[in-house]
Amino acid sequence: MRLESTQPSTDQLLHQIRKGDRLFLRQLYEENRSAFGVWVTKNYQCDEDMIADIYQQAFTTLYYNVKEGRLVTLTSSIRTYLFAIGKNLIRDHIKITARRQEILEVAVEMNDVDNSIIDRYQQSAVKTTVSMLLNRIGEPCKSVLELFYIKGYALDAIAVEMNYSNENVVAKRKFICLKQMRELLAEGTPGDEI
Repeated sequence: MRLESTQPSTDQLLHQIRKGDRLFLRQLYEENRSAFGVWVTKNYQCDEDMIADIYQQAFTTLYYNVKEGRLVTLTSSIRTYLFAIGKNLIRDHIKITARRQEILEVAVEMNDVDNSIIDRYQQSAVKTTVSMLLNRIGEPCKSVLELFYIKGYALDAIAVEMNYSNENVVAKRKFICLKQMRELLAEGTPGDEI
């Protein structure tokens, strides 16, 4: 039975589908494919590959619904039924894509949160380590390093604050103090002996 030569009833079309006539199925497939693509492009934002995949799924669903007896009669045309299946598949695809996007966004946010927690913990651990080292190193190194690194004083301001003759003396003292801190750090975890 050729679709072009006569206009078969919906029941006749369902009967032909149920029989599994490959030539008829191929013709039915081709007759509706371009119209489906135009309809999807007009109503949804889909690329050609997605349209082809969804049409294939919709046509396969139509075929098995008829073949397995889930669709016995139709109150609409085959095309309307096929497009309705396609519409549901597109909506499912959009929902799944949206869920994936939400999951991805949550994962990214969680990663950002996790990283910020880890960063804060590491910063806290570094501050604790530096604090212990400063306590172990004692004065005047503790004051010189705190003024320079924590309070942001310039070398000349530290010289005035700590009554050093000039900023060169402060620079030398800072160098010696940092060397001592590195040695303490190399000895082991600060606070082991505290």
